[in-house]
Amino acid sequence: MKFIAITMRVDHCGVTYQEKRDAVDQKLLELVGDCGFHPILLPNNLKVAKQILTIVKLSGLIFSGGNDLVSYGGSTPERDELEVYLLEHAMKTQTPLLTICRGTQLLMDYFGQPLVKIDGHVGSTHTIMYREKSRIVNSYHNLGFYHVPQDFAVEAKAKDGVIKAIKHNTYPIVGIMWHPERESKFSQYDVSLIKEVFNS
Repeated sequence: MKFIAITMRVDHCGVTYQEKRDAVDQKLLELVGDCGFHPILLPNNLKVAKQILTIVKLSGLIFSGGNDLVSYGGSTPERDELEVYLLEHAMKTQTPLLTICRGTQLLMDYFGQPLVKIDGHVGSTHTIMYREKSRIVNSYHNLGFYHVPQDFAVEAKAKDGVIKAIKHNTYPIVGIMWHPERESKFSQYDVSLIKEVFNS
């Protein structure tokens, strides 16, 4: 069994509980399981996450969606810290990494590509050409990018030029700007992509 670690969003629980809670869409765990992998959730606590990495031999990492980066108005520095550490760990160990939406934004920010405010990409769908296949993907982000650093290749764009999929030229890192877990029925394209990223 291959273990795939998944990062989580941070939810602020308001006045009643005054808690920060880690959360992830249950369907993302189902999707990873349907691809033949065993999901491992990583808390937004770097010390604990490091302990998990010493215990579990990972076959890959997924940065899930949710939460803006602190540098773009977000309020979850612990998540930024965790994912930057995991990104550097993935590159150092050549661990395959799939980034989803916010995860891809963090990837671009880390490599020096500014994000910009975009319109028409929240609660919408877009037709893209991805790996020579035309497909429709969902969209839930108001920050995006039209260019990538030289270390990356653009794999898909929306018709307005917003980049929807990228791949690192050296490391086994793939980034997408849609949410495969938010489909009522998982797309076989996404299942195939996830299996490919993690060499299943």
